Amino acid sequence: MEDLPILKQVFSLCLWLQTNTKLRTLMIMDGKNDVTSIEVYAGEKPIIDFKLEAFSKKSEERINIELKLIVTQ
Repeated sequence: MEDLPILKQVFSLCLWLQTNTKLRTLMIMDGKNDVTSIEVYAGEKPIIDFKLEAFSKKSEERINIELKLIVTQ
């Protein structure tokens, strides 16, 4: 898992949304619990609440599939 371009794309998308729209984004990578969370809010209303559990145990292919879901949302 040296290079996960889709993870970089998700991070860039969250950063772009945060700086160029009124949406608020959170991307949390919790190594202790092995969970990556991505949240997008319009005001207080959650638009996207995505959790990728067992991040370090999944194959790169599986992570790519799951992260592509966040990009398409």
